[in-house]
Amino acid sequence: MTTRPAGARPPATLAVAGGPSPGRRLRAAGAPLVVGTLALAAALAVGRQGGVTGVDLCPFHRVTGLWCPFCGGLRATAALVRGDLPAALSLNVVVPPLLLLLAVVGLRTTARALRTCEPARLPVVPLRPLLVALVLLAVFTVWRNVPELPLAAWLAP
Repeated sequence: MTTRPAGARPPATLAVAGGPSPGRRLRAAGAPLVVGTLALAAALAVGRQGGVTGVDLCPFHRVTGLWCPFCGGLRATAALVRGDLPAALSLNVVVPPLLLLLAVVGLRTTARALRTCEPARLPVVPLRPLLVALVLLAVFTVWRNVPELPLAAWLAP
């Protein structure tokens, strides 16, 4: 048995009946909570302004005159914030599902960090689905830029 010097405090422990302290849980999930809050605030600010219109923010479009896979994404986000899903999909058919995927991943990452008290880590994406997604984005980009293809006018922002 070890003895403590007189007046020494016992070592601090997290031996709480319910598990780790709430402060420790919040520190573990801090990064996804901050990023999610900032993304939500930015989306709400863009939605309240009605989106950006008449401004060419895309450097790819500015240089080449072609639509990149994310052209119209900011206006699509603004439409989503206003609750107008058809308008969002007509501006960019890729951005709304991508935002949904990012929200689900963010919520799951945060929930796992809060549950386990381990620092939040982004999930690792296997190579094959990543390559499939990149090929689909390339096909979408070409399709929206070739007016002779069916639905190309609908895919352009």
